[in-house]
Amino acid sequence: MSFSLPKGCYATTFLSHFFQLATGMPPKDISENIVDLKEILGEGSIKDLTEIFKEITFSKSEDIFGKQE
Repeated sequence: MSFSLPKGCYATTFLSHFFQLATGMPPKDISENIVDLKEILGEGSIKDLTEIFKEITFSKSEDIFGKQE
């Protein structure tokens, strides 16, 4: 994702709503395919980022919240 906001535009508030977490399993009809929107929009790619964060990212079908002890 890429965006820019001038000072005072509440970027933190925007991001907190954008990345709001929910517990439980997502709907079963969510695709497992990765969509590289940056590549589609001609803004580069997310491939480097997905490689960097591969140890802390999970499949959309995996209930990571149910694994907490």
